[in-house]
Amino acid sequence: MRTALGLLRAASAAPPPTAYFKGIGVKTPPAALTLLSAGETEKYGLNHPGSPAMVGAIIGPNGVQGAIVTTLNRNATEEIDDPEPNQILDELDRGYVIVSALPEGDQPVPRLIVATSIVTAASVAEITGQPTIAAIRSSNLATISPPECSEVIICPDNVKADIRAAEDLADRLHHFDLKIRIATPETKGDTWNDGLFAAGSDAEQRQYLCDSILRAKRFEPSRVIRALPATDFVKLPFPEPDMWLRPWLSTSSLAMIHAERGGAKTWLALAIAHAVATGRSLMDWPNERRGKVLYIDGELPGELIQSRLKNFGGAESDLSNLQILSPDLLHRRKQRMPDLGTFDGRNHIDEIIERGKIDLIIVDSLSTLIRSGADDATSWMPLQDWALHHRGNGRAIIFVHHDNKKGQARGPSKREDTLDTIIHLMPQPATSPDGMTVDLEFTKSRRFFGADAAPRRLSLSTSSGTVQWTRLPPEPTQYDLVMALKAKSMRNAEIAKTLNLSPGRITQIISEGKPAN
Repeated sequence: MRTALGLLRAASAAPPPTAYFKGIGVKTPPAALTLLSAGETEKYGLNHPGSPAMVGAIIGPNGVQGAIVTTLNRNATEEIDDPEPNQILDELDRGYVIVSALPEGDQPVPRLIVATSIVTAASVAEITGQPTIAAIRSSNLATISPPECSEVIICPDNVKADIRAAEDLADRLHHFDLKIRIATPETKGDTWNDGLFAAGSDAEQRQYLCDSILRAKRFEPSRVIRALPATDFVKLPFPEPDMWLRPWLSTSSLAMIHAERGGAKTWLALAIAHAVATGRSLMDWPNERRGKVLYIDGELPGELIQSRLKNFGGAESDLSNLQILSPDLLHRRKQRMPDLGTFDGRNHIDEIIERGKIDLIIVDSLSTLIRSGADDATSWMPLQDWALHHRGNGRAIIFVHHDNKKGQARGPSKREDTLDTIIHLMPQPATSPDGMTVDLEFTKSRRFFGADAAPRRLSLSTSSGTVQWTRLPPEPTQYDLVMALKAKSMRNAEIAKTLNLSPGRITQIISEGKPAN
């Protein structure tokens, strides 16, 4: 790198190689490319010492990463007669050479032209007057990291290697929401320099060339599935999801709530739907924005859903963001609930989602809304693809599901692979006529951990005429009970008798619970 930087410093004050560019039909030589005299080139151990050379900086993701040296003949009018007149000092990989000036500072480029060779880039810059860079080689064209811009026009020569590389580059860049065009000379084997040279000073022909480049057809990405280099992936404009119920429910979450029959899973799912639709918090989960919710119920009678919704209270407008789809509703229209296990069923639901601009979809429950196919991993795959499709479009889905006899979510565990959050509800004996106590456990928490993911005990009550979910304080541990009695100046033997434990166990509890130094 020291040699490259020294060479670039020596060339920085030199003039551009005017005669060289004039010889290829470029009247305005690029100022970023300079001519180093024969005497200067001898100092740097180049391939052809003693010959003048055109020098340009290679710019990479982190700035200058090398230099390109094009050896010219004695009069600096053309490249020397050599199979490879270009010499790369240090790194070319993903780098480019600025041929026509870019905006100063960090200002983005409205329209950027990318060509392979310096000759083609200089010709295109002459034709269009647009900022232009050169990738130097076809093999490097597909990998370059161009400066920030809104539109990219790739101008390959009409040869197979250049066109293939241009398409590969366009396929990469379309992920960044750029307007992309590929402008290729009309005749096979031609370059844009051939077109410029043929046009000469004919203004009409030059305008035709300019229009052919600037108005080239918009690039349509191929259907070929490609991976993306990590250097590009980390720059992709993935939107940061908003949070509905922090920390676990975001605008791109895939989640599941499962419990045994009567385990309050529908009560919780409706509470979540109400919180998102109204923009309200739920327990200690703060809500940061409202969203439009589609609640698909496959189990409850219509009047029971009505009753539960009325328990949430609030003005009628509070529920304007919540849409309900239920079997009894469709029965009134002599229709059947769509089967999410079929392509047609998912399409019917998708029409409702698109029409209502839905943000959150709640499916209650899997066993009633997927009626076709066996309850196995294979039958789940279409629904998994459906869920991932909606997540990609910025929607969240919560699946409500039943427990099996072992207290786990019924069916194949493969259902859980793509989910971000899984909530298991476990009803507790302490219940009342107008409520119940439920333990909530996050059995999967992809985006949060620690205290946020800790189990909690919840109280569900409708005694006031409205639904109230409350987080109960955790039950005291044996250590908490022992230390509370110690605070009353009780001796270990007295504590043991009070708690029906042995004195040795009391000593052990104190020792195990003592914070580490």
